[in-house]
Amino acid sequence: MTSFRDAPMWRAVAIRWLSAALLGLAMIAAGAEVLASDATHAPLVPRVPLAAVPVDARVDVPAGPGWLGIGFGSVWISKSTSQAVYRIDPSTNKVIAKIPVGPDAELGVTAAAGSIWIPDVKEHSLTQIDPIRNVVARKMPMDVSDDSEGSIAVTQDSVWFVSDRGGTDAGTLVRMNVQTGRTTAQIKIPSQSHAVVAAFGAIWVTSSGSGLVVRVDPVTNSIVARIPVHAQPRFMVSGFGSVWTLSQSDGSLARIDPQTSRVIATLALKVPGRGGDLAIDDTTLWVSAEGTPISLVDPKTNTARVQVVGGHELDTLRAGFGSLWLIDEHVGVLRIDPAKLPRVAR
Repeated sequence: MTSFRDAPMWRAVAIRWLSAALLGLAMIAAGAEVLASDATHAPLVPRVPLAAVPVDARVDVPAGPGWLGIGFGSVWISKSTSQAVYRIDPSTNKVIAKIPVGPDAELGVTAAAGSIWIPDVKEHSLTQIDPIRNVVARKMPMDVSDDSEGSIAVTQDSVWFVSDRGGTDAGTLVRMNVQTGRTTAQIKIPSQSHAVVAAFGAIWVTSSGSGLVVRVDPVTNSIVARIPVHAQPRFMVSGFGSVWTLSQSDGSLARIDPQTSRVIATLALKVPGRGGDLAIDDTTLWVSAEGTPISLVDPKTNTARVQVVGGHELDTLRAGFGSLWLIDEHVGVLRIDPAKLPRVAR
């Protein structure tokens, strides 16, 4: 029992205890406010199962990984398992041509400069396909890096690709004349670079090793901007007045303004891991990743409106002919009408 003589000491202890408790409550309240603020900036995205998405057609192509391209009125798929490129007629959903390529066509399908271009990371070659005759027009040596996840860029006069020249660990951007196959420039870029995109009068390269997107001026063949993004950026696409890149570390999507060479928005899509793909149509940016094969992103608001989840080894897509085209490595190519996505997406 506390005596009257000890009361002042007891009151002092009580006051200190009460002050500490009030301070703790204030800190908890402040923390809750911060969490609420973060939630406001990264709202929950509606998620629907892949099984709920109707498939308009399944196109029969060999199983295994592949790459998609859109061009010359067709959908093109490269398959290293069969060392071929398949051309699909979107009016019939049928394969109308099978064109032989190298053993490891793993850097995308590029439609540009009147041809289809298929790089091969194993035999270090570039195959040019004539889309009029559905034949190989020529095959030329290309000292491309052997990393199987990335892309090349083709402009009217040049092919741009990442190389290991000089022992640079994918740290050299090579410019090759599209007609002669001769190297016209070698540009030192950060190591572990992967995807190359030509857009807005510039060449853009992702560097997973440095967490950068590098901008190269094709007039001077020199780096003019180094743009920090979240770690391990890999895939890129251009559209809606911007360059977009997907970072594999946290599955975030960065939007870069080509006027300022700065990131103007970062979307927390939360689709980390290897693989992935980006595509655009007239109104929407689409993101694909393992386990989340479709994310619908509204470029007007920089928000994801819906994510389709499920499936295994579905992380390559393109948008064209009013449809999404998605490679399922087990059953072929899925054709999906975006208008038939669950109502939550519209």
